[in-house]
Amino acid sequence: MFVNCSKNKSGTTSVRILQKQGRNNVLVKSFGASRDPKEIARMVQQAREYIMRRTGTYYNLFNPPPAPTIDDFVGELSNSQISVDGPEAVFGKLFDYVGYGVIGGLFRPLVLSRLVAPGSKLKTVDYLWRYSGVSHDVNKIYRYLDKLCDRNPGKTDIKDRIEQITYVHSAGVMGGCIDVVFYDITTLYFEAADEDDLRRTGYSKD
Repeated sequence: MFVNCSKNKSGTTSVRILQKQGRNNVLVKSFGASRDPKEIARMVQQAREYIMRRTGTYYNLFNPPPAPTIDDFVGELSNSQISVDGPEAVFGKLFDYVGYGVIGGLFRPLVLSRLVAPGSKLKTVDYLWRYSGVSHDVNKIYRYLDKLCDRNPGKTDIKDRIEQITYVHSAGVMGGCIDVVFYDITTLYFEAADEDDLRRTGYSKD
């Protein structure tokens, strides 16, 4: 294995480790690209240390390894290694506490993403991929929502199960007495150039 520094058309320098296999050089690991000489030198040093670790020559009595720094740790991270765990740690625990954990399928990711980053179905797919690393087909989400409200006889009514779980938990929290429930499903409004007796200018909920 050897360290390879190659100039890119964009003006950056890529630092990689290559290994000779026959007549070809095969990529072993890439350490990124940069225009900054200091950053390039840091990546070269990382590449050399990687080779020494792989070949067993890293630890030497007369050449002890340098103490690791925060830059070394952060420099080895990639976007694929970063995830957002807060929503699952907080809302996921509440989700299970209420009792929704028995509902399978896409219900959990859809509910948690709706709490954290409410948006369209496409934005939900983007959020789940960007922050959870999970890819969902938007068409599967639409089909799941259809299934969620499917009340055909002989089929499992997921919506009824969700309503029952919600009622049981709410009744327990409120001492067994629920007088009235308000559920805001959408925003209704008029658009008109002029006011009249029915339509008056007011604050837009949108």
